[in-house]
Amino acid sequence: MTTEATDACVKLQDGSWHEFGGGEEYVRYDVPSGSYAFVLGEAAADSVASEGVCVTGKHYTITKVEIYYHKAKIWDVSVSDNTGWKQSEEIGHNPSIFASLEAGDLLGAEITAINDGATWHQYTIRGRADEDTEWEDLEDIIFVNGINKTGFYATKLSSAQVNSLKTKNIHVAAQYLDLNGIHTYTASKTATAIDNTSAEAKAVKLIRDGQLYIVRDNKTYTLQGQLIK
Repeated sequence: MTTEATDACVKLQDGSWHEFGGGEEYVRYDVPSGSYAFVLGEAAADSVASEGVCVTGKHYTITKVEIYYHKAKIWDVSVSDNTGWKQSEEIGHNPSIFASLEAGDLLGAEITAINDGATWHQYTIRGRADEDTEWEDLEDIIFVNGINKTGFYATKLSSAQVNSLKTKNIHVAAQYLDLNGIHTYTASKTATAIDNTSAEAKAVKLIRDGQLYIVRDNKTYTLQGQLIK
């Protein structure tokens, strides 16, 4: 995904352009370029499977949409911070926790509270090569900022990130957040990609019942361009 302005946002709605049931709203602001993930609750996931999903927002271009499935909660970490990077938890060198990770998987954290404090609510998963390395000098393997609501936040892992998680001492820290649990997700084995869709365009593609559709001017077409009455 590429962005075109600093106020870019992306939003998911159900196949009828409404908010998902279950009381969950799926919208993110200050969307960065690169991969960006929403972790759906049960009601939203069921809705996507049966009714499709509409992607809306402004000032971004979608190049691909993929569906990932939850694998496991691999680390029952708990970090609560209300002072600014003062609380953290270290797991040390424990490659067995990350043994199943592969490049392209998602690594996600559950944010259970947004605490009072500075504007920036963010968390990091860091690594250091040995016990003699100061935490201030370590590598940010994953850094997530712009968090504005509770829920799950996930990052698509590169091969370098996977290698760091498996070979280094790992440390988690948060700023003005409560973070509980690190989860992994794996990509669907079936084709679920939506390619080359512009959020500014009048036509929007969506998946419904496993089929790819195009919506333009309130009319729905199949991928072959046949109008659905």
